[in-house]
Amino acid sequence: MPIIYLLIVLFCLFILIKYWYIFVSLIAGIIGLYLATKLISYILLQQKITKIQNSDVVSIPSQTLYSIPIDIVKIPGEPKKSVQWIVKSIRPELNDGILNFVKLEHEINKTKLIKQENPKDTNFQTIKKISSLTKEIFNKINPQITELNNKKNELKRLENLVLTSNIYQSKAQLYSRAGVQVQQLIQTTEDLKHEYSQVIREELINAELCRFDPESISHFLEEKIVLQAKYEAIRTQCQDLKNEIEAYTNLTKQSSV
Repeated sequence: MPIIYLLIVLFCLFILIKYWYIFVSLIAGIIGLYLATKLISYILLQQKITKIQNSDVVSIPSQTLYSIPIDIVKIPGEPKKSVQWIVKSIRPELNDGILNFVKLEHEINKTKLIKQENPKDTNFQTIKKISSLTKEIFNKINPQITELNNKKNELKRLENLVLTSNIYQSKAQLYSRAGVQVQQLIQTTEDLKHEYSQVIREELINAELCRFDPESISHFLEEKIVLQAKYEAIRTQCQDLKNEIEAYTNLTKQSSV
């Protein structure tokens, strides 16, 4: 038996030595194919990230809605899992006349680009109209307000600091005036945000009104009549069933007496 094993090993070594270039080429081909697949996936991912960043509207098929992409962030994956790319988006909505900016987060592979616009898709057209203003609020105005508030707090801190100094106390008024100017700029930015929000709100109201077509009143009334007839039929069936149950109950009571 050991001789047979030795012969098998020698035969394998002979094949390996004689055809080593085939094995090397095969391994190199597998590695090259793997690297090419990774490279293509990376390129396609980067292209999709760029397209989403430049898009006015994206689609979330799982929730059947449109939203406005604001940012794309990379989240480290769990062990043995790849890195996740999360698309952060905003969907402006009206609730009882109050404008709400609903924040959404979805994996990039669950976010769909709009390849072809549908002029008859009113939901898409509405979101597209308010996309630029929404992006302006979240990508420019809100960060600017945060930055200005931080600057105002820093100026206030410095003002309080110099008030404790015997040498630099005279500069307190300088920091105070600067703080007032920053506050005025904050208010102006807040006013701009309010105006943008009002435009978005009016556009959403307009979209709600456009969904109601006065010419469809007759169809609505016809549907209401049909539904009323169905309701009456179901109510009659329920009443008949109720009568049968009561009759059966009475019969059971009489039989038990």
